Amino acid sequence: MTRPPVALKRRIASELRALRERKGLTLEAAAQRAEVTKSSLSRFENGHSAPKIHTLRALMAVYGAPAQLRSELEDLTREAGRRGWRASLFGEGVIVPEWLRTYVGLEATASALSIYSLFVPHLLQTADYASATLAAEGHDPDTIVNRLQLLAARQQLLTGADSSAAISVVVDESAICRQVGNRAVLREQITALAAANERPNLSVRILPFVAGRTFAAAGGGFVTLELDPDPPLVFLETCEVAQFVEGETYVRRFREVFERLSEAALPPEETSDFLVRVAKSLTDL
Repeated sequence: MTRPPVALKRRIASELRALRERKGLTLEAAAQRAEVTKSSLSRFENGHSAPKIHTLRALMAVYGAPAQLRSELEDLTREAGRRGWRASLFGEGVIVPEWLRTYVGLEATASALSIYSLFVPHLLQTADYASATLAAEGHDPDTIVNRLQLLAARQQLLTGADSSAAISVVVDESAICRQVGNRAVLREQITALAAANERPNLSVRILPFVAGRTFAAAGGGFVTLELDPDPPLVFLETCEVAQFVEGETYVRRFREVFERLSEAALPPEETSDFLVRVAKSLTDL
């Protein structure tokens, strides 16, 4: 899969930061020598933006980077500047929060996703369920249409011909008890969740209420993204405010929590049977 600009920027950022640190330069000193602003260099190293080629070359000269790495980073910088991926996924003129652009870009290039959610995760939402959720969040009709188009594009991770990411999902039982839209919308969503386990690269588990306090260790929903060859990270989001957590220690902690949640949850086959029964009960009402 072609790596989207956000993933490329993250790779460039990690290389630039590593080069500067190996050179023993502070952010301010490196920026001064390369004749760029400190704030610009900080944005490059945080992956918020990619440098222009001439700026990249100035930084490479300051850091004394080897020729092969210089050539690789120049190629990555040119690729990160392409607009085709962003336009095709988000649509021209579509207003999407920057954190969502960043997350979707990383999601699209991940080799594996581990998702724990108190709600039905976006990737598994039906169009009607997603529409009802967005309306309940107060989004206007145009935004809802745009977000649904984006969701359909994101779900290529599940249905696309080249969908190879391994996706493991643990959903809290409260998600299927909470009515979103009308009963028919909820029933369709639960049925879709039950069928999701038929996909070869996807496993869905329900964390039942009887699991007790197991969920408390998570403190809320999160997504762990494996981004080979880049380091993994964890994504947290609430009320349209997002946080990306990096660092081996922190990521390992979330992996351990997800493993415990998975062990406490129903296995995929039992999850599907359970969801079928819940969907049937909604039909019978």
